[in-house]
Amino acid sequence: MQRSAVPVATETAELDSTDLRLLRALEAEGRASFIDLGVRVGLSATAVQRRLRRLEEARLITGYGARIDHARLGLTLEAFIFVSLERQARGPADTFVGSVRAIEAIRDCWMLAGEVDFLLRVRTRDLAAFTRLMLDDILVLPGVKQARSAIVLDRPPLRRGDRA
Repeated sequence: MQRSAVPVATETAELDSTDLRLLRALEAEGRASFIDLGVRVGLSATAVQRRLRRLEEARLITGYGARIDHARLGLTLEAFIFVSLERQARGPADTFVGSVRAIEAIRDCWMLAGEVDFLLRVRTRDLAAFTRLMLDDILVLPGVKQARSAIVLDRPPLRRGDRA
C-alpha cells in the first residue's frame, strides 16, 4: 500500500493525510484506544499502533498528558506575563529561564522575538496571589527590565476536544 505524501516539512518522517488525521485525533483525545483512533481515521487498531510507534520514534509525538481542571484545584486565575530583559543575550536569557523553572505558578515559558523577550503563562489562586507572584517573584528576577500582564477572562474552545 503506497501512502500519498502530504506537503508537510519534517526532518524525520514522511507524513501522509492519514498520519495527520491520526495526530489530530490523538491531540483531541489522548486516551482514545487504538480501536477508536482506527475508526476515526479508517485503519485497523494494529495499523494505528504501528503508525503511532513510527511517529513516536520520529519524535513527532513527544509525550502524552492530561487536561486538568485547574479551577477545581483552586487555581482560578490564569494570566500571561510579557517579560522584557535588560539585555537580549544568551547569558541573561539562560539565567532568566533557570530562575522561572523554580516558580511553581509558571506553567509555560516561551522565548520570543519582537517587543518582549519572554511570554509566561501562569496560574494562581486569585488576584492577590497573582499580585504577590508579580511583585515578589517575577519583577525581582535578575535581568528583568519590565513585566506586563494580561489576565485571561475566558478560553472558548476552538476545536472538538478543546477545553472550554
